[in-house]
Amino acid sequence: MGRYISSLAATIRQVFAVIKLLFRGRVKLHVVSYKDYCDGKLVVTHCSQRTHSNKQILDFFAALVPHGGGDIPEAIKTALNFVHSTVHRIRQASVMPTDALVLLFTDAPPHHIHTLSRYWRQEMDAIEANPQYTAGYDWLAIRRAFQAANIHVHTFHSNLAEVHDMAQSVLFYSAMGPVVLVENESTTEITKATMGLLLQLMGHKFEFASQFTCVTVDDAKFDVGTENDVFPSMDTRLAFTKHPFQFTPLPCMLEDVSQLPVLFESNDTYQNMVYTIFGAFFTPTNVLALTYNPILAKLWRVICRRRLDPRYLLLSVKLSTCVSALTGLDKAQIQHWIEASHNHSHEIRDAILVVS
Repeated sequence: MGRYISSLAATIRQVFAVIKLLFRGRVKLHVVSYKDYCDGKLVVTHCSQRTHSNKQILDFFAALVPHGGGDIPEAIKTALNFVHSTVHRIRQASVMPTDALVLLFTDAPPHHIHTLSRYWRQEMDAIEANPQYTAGYDWLAIRRAFQAANIHVHTFHSNLAEVHDMAQSVLFYSAMGPVVLVENESTTEITKATMGLLLQLMGHKFEFASQFTCVTVDDAKFDVGTENDVFPSMDTRLAFTKHPFQFTPLPCMLEDVSQLPVLFESNDTYQNMVYTIFGAFFTPTNVLALTYNPILAKLWRVICRRRLDPRYLLLSVKLSTCVSALTGLDKAQIQHWIEASHNHSHEIRDAILVVS
């Protein structure tokens, strides 16, 4: 999980930007970290935009340390029970309907008698002892609890060395929802895959979808029984199939971005927020997001119309510095995109005139 932790810090920064620019306070990010029962009593830790600043969340993330663990499986059942209870608590306290989306990043299966786990009993006892953990220990019971609560789960799973081990682990997570195969754990690729999923759930096209794949285990069935009825022993040979990186938009995440140029031109508060976010976002680690994130791209093209604005000039200097720090294909990609963005400035102007 070490490479996940370092890569996801950049991902979270981009998520911060998108939800603030697009949803303007209506979406709150929660980060839930989980370990295993051999790592001490504090198995699950949590930080949320409801109670913490973005900086505190990034500091929380920076303080996470990967643990080797006593075996391969991790205490993901405990983490999912925590998520389920947190969503329930938020909904009870809210006067408005709330929706929930879970992005799960993992490189190991959950505890189960068939996953060579030495700590499944500790996790079972801990879940049963916590009255707030109503989803339970059984994996299919957790699946049913999440479905009943309308909590959408999408898993990002590292590519394991053994195909057999990969299929065994994917079988569990595919019961919860779509599974994305993470074949490259670099910061750029994990961030791009995460945003590619989120953008599609928001109803946007993701032009780099061909670079990623989803996976399912052949002949998997989860509709009846308990986890012991469905998940086979480790010596059972399973096969998985790769699928296109495509996702159906979620109604709760659909947002009309066509109005963003008008909002930028007519609302000084929103305009100042956009400049501030872009100023913080223009770093060599994050700047490539402009090439695949249509929300950021649309706003940058609006900014490019304001050539005499000193804030645009400052951003241009920062962008130039970022480009200079890149090399190879990354540098060529962002340079090509910058040229194209300036060429589209007339489209932004026309869109504003039409809406106005």
